[in-house]
Amino acid sequence: MGITENTCRSQLRKIYDVTTPSQFICMIISTVLLLYFPTIIESSKTYTRYRQLERPDYEVESVNDFWVIIPLGIFLRLAKMFVAYITKDFFMKKLYHKYKKGDLTQKVDKCIRGAFKVVYFSVVFYIGLFEVLNKTHFGPAITFGDGDHRLALGNFPFSPMPSMLKFYYMLSMSYYIEDVIVHLFQTPQFDFWEMILHHIIAFMLLLDSYMNGFWIFGVLILPQMDFEDIWIGLIRCVMDYSSSAVTMSIYSVILLSWIWLRFIAFGYVMLYSFCFTCRMSLDNDTRIIMFNNLLLWTLAGLNIYWFILLVKMGLGFLFKNKCVDMQAVQNLECDKIKRIQ
Repeated sequence: MGITENTCRSQLRKIYDVTTPSQFICMIISTVLLLYFPTIIESSKTYTRYRQLERPDYEVESVNDFWVIIPLGIFLRLAKMFVAYITKDFFMKKLYHKYKKGDLTQKVDKCIRGAFKVVYFSVVFYIGLFEVLNKTHFGPAITFGDGDHRLALGNFPFSPMPSMLKFYYMLSMSYYIEDVIVHLFQTPQFDFWEMILHHIIAFMLLLDSYMNGFWIFGVLILPQMDFEDIWIGLIRCVMDYSSSAVTMSIYSVILLSWIWLRFIAFGYVMLYSFCFTCRMSLDNDTRIIMFNNLLLWTLAGLNIYWFILLVKMGLGFLFKNKCVDMQAVQNLECDKIKRIQ
C-alpha cells in the first residue's frame, strides 16, 4: 500500500513538473470535454431507442458492441510488446553512438513506438479505406473515396453500415484507450496533456459518431488521419540514421499530405460541409451537434499546432541539414527552464 501510494505521488509530481501553461490549457480542455461524457451516453440511449421503434429491422448500434474493446486492447498491448522485442536491439545498434544512456533509452522507445505506428496504421488505413469508406457511396475523391460526401445524409439515420465498420471503429477506439492508459503511467514528457487531449477528442468523436449514426462522417476523417500517422511513425524510426534523401522524402510526404488531408480535405468536408452548412439535430437535440463541432474545431487547432512543429522541423533540416523531433526539442527546452527556476 505504501509503495503504491509513493509511486502514485511520484508520478503525480512528475506530471505537475511537465504541466507548462500551454499543457495546463490542454488539461482544462480535456476536463471540460470529459464532463460532457454523460450527455453523449444519454443521447446514445435515446438514439438507439428511437431507431428501434422506427425501424425494428435496422441493425442499431449498441453499447454491447464495446465489449470487444477489452480483448482488442489486450491484443494491441501484446502487439506493442512483440514489436519492442523484435526491434529494440536493432534501434540500440543504430543509435548507441549518437545518444547517451538516458537519452538513448528514451529515443529507442520512441523508435519502437514509431515502428508499431507504421504497422498498426498501415493495417487500419487499409481497412478504413478499402473495407469501409469505399463500400459506401459518399466517400469523396478528396479523401481517397470514389463517391460524393453530399450524399452522406441521404438515408440518415438508416444508412447501410459496411460490414467491417464495427470492427474498424472498435479497433480504433481500442488503440486510443490502450495508448492513453499506458501514457498515464509512463515517464511524462512536456507534451503529456497535449497527447491526452488528442486521445480524448479522438475517442469521443469515435464514440459519439458510432452511437449517434454519425459514422457516415467518421469514415471520412479516420482514413485520412491514419495515412499521415504511418509516415510520422516511419520518420521517427529512421530520422537519426537514414540518408538525407530518404528523410526528406518521408518528410515531404508528411507535409504535403498534412496540408491536403488535415487542412484542405478536413476543412472542406468536415468544418465547412458539416459544421457550417449542415443544419440538423439529433431527435430535436442540438447539443450533440454542437459538441461534435467543438471536438472537430479543437482537433483542427491541434492539427495547426502540430503543423507548425512540422514546419520548424523542415526548416531545421533545410538550414542545418539536421532532422530533429521538435517535440523532443520542446522537452529539452522546458526541462532547462524548470531547472533554472
